[in-house]
Amino acid sequence: MLIADSQTARELAAKSHEARRRNKELRELAELEEQNKALMAPQTTPETYVDKRLIRVRAQIDMLSDMLEAELDPQKIDRLANAITRLSGLEREYANRPLPGTLKPSSKPSQARPRTIEPTAIPTPQPVQDNAAQGSPEQAKGVPGGG
Repeated sequence: MLIADSQTARELAAKSHEARRRNKELRELAELEEQNKALMAPQTTPETYVDKRLIRVRAQIDMLSDMLEAELDPQKIDRLANAITRLSGLEREYANRPLPGTLKPSSKPSQARPRTIEPTAIPTPQPVQDNAAQGSPEQAKGVPGGG
């Protein structure tokens, strides 16, 4: 059994503070290690053909854009602009971007009418009971109007 006096309380408080300091230091070290791993990790290389082509096309577009800025001959400017246009189309396809205006805005279905028709319960017909079975002797004879 633990005796709660001021001396014991001081000792337990000191242990608690030390444990908190140690845990804080361990957390900070772990964060530093994660940051170092992130900095030292090699850059991921593209794995698919489309990714590789996309990187190459973008590099070519950048190169042609630099050439276009430095060019003064009108024919060369036209050729460079056409090449950039063709490469931009390829880049758009590789990046899975649609042409402008090809995607229609999605309309939400109206809440006023349901989109599906739900079956409704149809009442089952009741068998018609014969009047003779209910009992009047005149009705049993088949005399209309009872008289």
